[in-house]
Amino acid sequence: RKQSSAEKRRLAYSEGLTKGAVRVNACAEEILRSNTKIMSLLPVGVIKVAGDFSKGDIIEIHDEKGARIGFGIAEYGAERARELMGKKRVRHLIHYDHMFISA
Repeated sequence: RKQSSAEKRRLAYSEGLTKGAVRVNACAEEILRSNTKIMSLLPVGVIKVAGDFSKGDIIEIHDEKGARIGFGIAEYGAERARELMGKKRVRHLIHYDHMFISA
């Protein structure tokens, strides 16, 4: 069992504790929901950043239509996330170990 399992369980029940949200494109959603690939959320897959969150805050992850698909801990704040949105080869917004995606 991985060390992050307790944190993932905590994230699963973090509704109401979030400071913001990101909306991801269909490709990013498919990768995040994949059972075969383990991936962090990269800014290239982010199409919208909502709220005013800071590094370490819990944020919601939404699909293209706005439905919540999970939660994660932001690696940097909303302002930086907006700057990096859609960019390739930049640091992940949410690391896999700090993310929970609903089934």
